[in-house]
Amino acid sequence: MPNISFSDIAIVSCGTLSLELNHLKKQGFLDTNHLYFTTPDFMRISMNSNAS
Repeated sequence: MPNISFSDIAIVSCGTLSLELNHLKKQGFLDTNHLYFTTPDFMRISMNSNAS
């Protein structure tokens, strides 16, 4: 299996996944220095505020 690298990728995710993604980073699978999280449920709240 070829080596997979995320070193040149920024990952932006919902904060709900922070435990899982931080675990993958600690284990060395996600080798990015750019891991960003929105607040949990941000997408659901912002989509509901756009509904008219």
